Parts: sequence; C-alpha cells; structure tokens
Amino acid sequence: MKCTITGWGSTQESEDSFIPGLGAHESSLKNALLSDGPRVNRLQEVNVSILAFDVCNEYYKGRIMPSMFCAGKDQGGLDACQGDSGGPLSCFTGTRHKLAGVVSWGVGCGRARKPGVYSKLQQHILWMSDIISQ
Repeated sequence: MKCTITGWGSTQESEDSFIPGLGAHESSLKNALLSDGPRVNRLQEVNVSILAFDVCNEYYKGRIMPSMFCAGKDQGGLDACQGDSGGPLSCFTGTRHKLAGVVSWGVGCGRARKPGVYSKLQQHILWMSDIISQ
C-alpha cells in the first residue's frame, strides 16, 4: 500500500553527540523539545511502506504496542524527523487517500532498521468521537 508522510520538520538528523541509553542525539532532543532546529519553508513529503508488526517490534526490542505501527524502509533513508510529530500518514486505498496514522516517535531520522513509529488512528476513533461530542 502506498503511504505518504508530510511535515515541516527537519530534513536530516543532527550530527551532535549521541546520548547513551536514550538512543538519541543531544540536539535531536533539543530540537524536539524546544522546536528550534532547522526547518523547511516548504511542506515536505515522502512515500513510505508500512512494515510488518513483528519486524517493527524486533527493531525496537519489544517496545511497539498494538496501537502503534512502523513505516519506512528496512535500509533507512525515508522517514519523518524532528518537528514532524503529530503530522499525518495517509495511505492511498485505490480510490482515495485515508488518514491511517500520526507521526509519533523514532530513533534518529531515516536510520536503517529504525523506521518511524506512528500512532494507529483506528485505535483512537472512539476516544476522538467522545471528545468531539462533548
């Protein structure tokens, strides 16, 4: 299935020092928390594939919950990055695009065997309906 992620975030991972135990770069955390990282002035998009749950869970050592899924490529190179969190992942169903997920987290940007992690929109439909109806 052809899926697309879009965002205004960074287009590459920072080269700063790696923080052991967190699996993140210092500037990546700073960019994510303070939103002062390099950004683009034009909306970016990339086509990705949804990975099998078991493969994703293996890459992230059992940290993937049923309400999550991974998208990208095993060899890396296609991913969301800092500043893209909360953005859409939509998939073309043959006749239309369907919103399937929300950019959630990942380790770095576009790394091999570290695809982007997304929140499954389907898992939250009832909660969203309840909130909207209040």
